[in-house]
Amino acid sequence: SFPRIWQAKGSHMAASKVFLAADDDAAPVICFLLQEQKRLLSIRLQIVDINDDILLDVKPDMSWSISAIAAEAVAVTRPRAKVGLLPFADILVLDSENTIFLYSGKQCLCKYVLPSLICKQLEENTPTPESRSLHNVKIMGLADAVGMRINVALSNGQMLRCALQRSPSCSLANDCITAMAEGLSSTFYNYFLQLLWGYCDSTYLPNADPSVDSEWELFKCVITQLFTKRTSALHQDSLSSQSSWNFLVNSEFHKGYSDRNFFGVISTEGLVVRTETHPVSLSREDVHSLQGFSSSECLIQCLDSLHA
Repeated sequence: SFPRIWQAKGSHMAASKVFLAADDDAAPVICFLLQEQKRLLSIRLQIVDINDDILLDVKPDMSWSISAIAAEAVAVTRPRAKVGLLPFADILVLDSENTIFLYSGKQCLCKYVLPSLICKQLEENTPTPESRSLHNVKIMGLADAVGMRINVALSNGQMLRCALQRSPSCSLANDCITAMAEGLSSTFYNYFLQLLWGYCDSTYLPNADPSVDSEWELFKCVITQLFTKRTSALHQDSLSSQSSWNFLVNSEFHKGYSDRNFFGVISTEGLVVRTETHPVSLSREDVHSLQGFSSSECLIQCLDSLHA
């Protein structure tokens, strides 16, 4: 009934699809896919508790829209979490440039690309040479999402059943992420998500079947980066072209060592994180600045969340 009764301002047609998702703080979000305008309108629902009755209120000023020709609710970032009786749902979007992006609420986390092995098989199975180029094969639609799995329709007529395996399967790491989602402020948790999804210095990311140890190492590396100011000197490419001694001498830690006290490695400046690419996803947006917040405050919130 929702698609029939909802009609956005300036639109001559009702929404083609309506589904529920969750914002990064687990607040429910109702999403309307407006195919005529090629956009997804999301409205955050406010939960009001009156005399033990739960009411949902719609605030027009708590809405946003993004480019989309298809969209589905998926469970990727927090697959075991619940919003009331419903699973915590992220938003998978296919934009007008035929690119798939993953959103947690209004925050873009990454984009998905087809694995190279699948692309090679598509080339081999394409009958005509002129359409064999991968540039001619585009993602045209998304459908039938269940958890982390979704159907991806291609321009050559094929339909792929894809698994969006990106959240750690390690239960300990997942429990820690859930605790931080509930305990951290929205600013710090968004920053943590940007680090978690943009980080690529772990063997966990390229492997289809990662080990528990590698997933836990990834989580520890992200936590460490929450309190460490990173610079371009820490890129993997630059690490391979210089000695360990030169790296130490040129590091930000060495340059500011004389001005630091024992606890000085916890910088009070706005944190900076590098954005890199890896085989399964790319970060789309820059990390938000944390100006006005100290990393020691973030550390306290993390410890409180993990020890709660």
